[in-house]
Amino acid sequence: MCFIAVPISAFAVETQVDEPFDENGFTQSTISVTNWSLSNDTTTSYEINNTWAGDYGSTGYSINYNINSVSNRMLQITFSENDITEIGFKVGAVNYEWHYNVFIKDADGNSSNPDWVTYSIASGYQDFDESYTAPEGYTIWRIEMNFSDYVLVDDLYYVYDDGTTATTTTTSTTSSTTTSTTTTSTTTTSSTTTTTTTTTIPKTQDELEIEKNYAETGLYETNDERAEREAKEKAEREAREEAIRIEKEKAEQEYKDGLERDRQRDKNFEETGIRETDAQRQEREELEAKLKAEEEERLRLEEERLIQEEKDKNFAETGIYELDSEREARELKEYEEELARIEAEKEAEIQRELEESIDLEELDLPEEEVKELIDTIQEIEEQNLEEVYVIEEEVIDVEIPEEIIIIIEEEVVEPIKEDIVEEIIEDDIDRDVVVENTTEVAIEEVQEVIENIKEVEVDELETDEVIEVLTEVVDVGVENLDLVSEDVLEVIEEVVEQVIEIAQEEELTEEQIEVVAEVFNFEEKEDVEVLAEAVKTDSTVAKAVDEFVERAIENKDVEDYTLADVQTEIAFESLVSGDFSVIIDVELDAINLANISNDMTQDTKEKAQEVILPTVIVNIVSFVRRFS
Repeated sequence: MCFIAVPISAFAVETQVDEPFDENGFTQSTISVTNWSLSNDTTTSYEINNTWAGDYGSTGYSINYNINSVSNRMLQITFSENDITEIGFKVGAVNYEWHYNVFIKDADGNSSNPDWVTYSIASGYQDFDESYTAPEGYTIWRIEMNFSDYVLVDDLYYVYDDGTTATTTTTSTTSSTTTSTTTTSTTTTSSTTTTTTTTTIPKTQDELEIEKNYAETGLYETNDERAEREAKEKAEREAREEAIRIEKEKAEQEYKDGLERDRQRDKNFEETGIRETDAQRQEREELEAKLKAEEEERLRLEEERLIQEEKDKNFAETGIYELDSEREARELKEYEEELARIEAEKEAEIQRELEESIDLEELDLPEEEVKELIDTIQEIEEQNLEEVYVIEEEVIDVEIPEEIIIIIEEEVVEPIKEDIVEEIIEDDIDRDVVVENTTEVAIEEVQEVIENIKEVEVDELETDEVIEVLTEVVDVGVENLDLVSEDVLEVIEEVVEQVIEIAQEEELTEEQIEVVAEVFNFEEKEDVEVLAEAVKTDSTVAKAVDEFVERAIENKDVEDYTLADVQTEIAFESLVSGDFSVIIDVELDAINLANISNDMTQDTKEKAQEVILPTVIVNIVSFVRRFS
């Protein structure tokens, strides 16, 4: 019998490790991500989830990498397993050119990497099934992938040699017998020989297809199964790409629409102050227009109702259908006509009495002055002077005791010591000397300033130069200017007039106003502005400014002599001299002792109350009596 062992096949055992990923991330501890960006930019990190399960070739959980689509981002995956001879992976939803490179090492551990594999994308989104087998004598330890858009990495696997060898044999047994014969004896010898032969059994067509397809796709499948799967995957991929294209176009359109809405909001905000799109603006404006029209109609009806009520009320009171404004205008016109009639009767009566008492022809007055005289007399008659100038007598009640005791105390007069008297006299003498010296120095400074500007016309002086002269005048005191020469005095008078003209044309500073106020002895700085305006229209005020310095020197002994005193003197002199225009121009109905005209300075108001107004009244009354 013979036993024959026939080996069918002999090969190294290779093991495939799949990485399907799950909710916890990697399922294999031998695989890890060691880098995810060329610049270690952690904002380009990866996520493992099942968001896109069923799309872009993803069957479940997958690596979602470069979610923000940052350009030139690198994903680096390292394997800790030794003797890896093959790797495979799937990349889905790729829209931009991408690359990958495999790192291998030889038996001595020397690392190298072949050329980068690059894929260009013409259009749309594409999926890739990639695999790589290491050259003989090399093993794989790392892979790097470079992307510029959001991609999915799935179905990662590797194949390694576990170091064992498997052998398959077939054994057969055969027997043979050899017989030898001699004359002496018979010997039978039996032996067994075993022969081993190796026979290779050919693979079936399906096995060959499966082996080939596994090498190419990593899947154990026949050509028919592969064709069916790939056709199905292609249809699914094309459907996903179409859906993504539509979604992308929709997103792009929404982005453009968003930009347009932002542009509309900016434009409408500039025009209306409201951030709104054109559609929102149109809707708002249409609503506002509708509400406005409704409100206008309501107001119109309400106005018509009120007008009718107003006319009905006036008809009940006056018998005339009219509005309040029409009634007021009508009644005012009737009132003015009645006043004019009464006025004409009074003027006629006054003129008749004048003609009976005096001969107006002998006065030879123009018709206008006769008319003014009549008006003045009429105004005086309408004034109750006794009420204007009421003198109230103050009654003082004093209780006088029945007995008055007078106590006379002797006044003890102490003798004045001679040294005290001498000290007082010397102190007074020193004070007079200091005052006299100070005044003399100030006078010299005034004359020095005048000498510096003597060659220049006063109206050509700058404001600062005018204020400088007035400052020196304030230091001396206007009342002490009698000590300066006539030439200097004339210049000072011109400077005083000039500063008022400057105040009319430009705005003085607070310090400059204060200097001018001190020159005219004003207590209120605001009176400078009032004076500047009054000079324009009031000849008396203008004359007072012109003569202020001269009159101030003449009245140096008068305490607190101001511009108002000058105005009072000029007005009084005009009245005393019988200036007829002063009497005729007086508006008696405007005289109010509690509120003199606001175009006067405060000081002038007080002087007017004290002197001018009583004088005006007295002169007018006297004038009328002369003609009575």
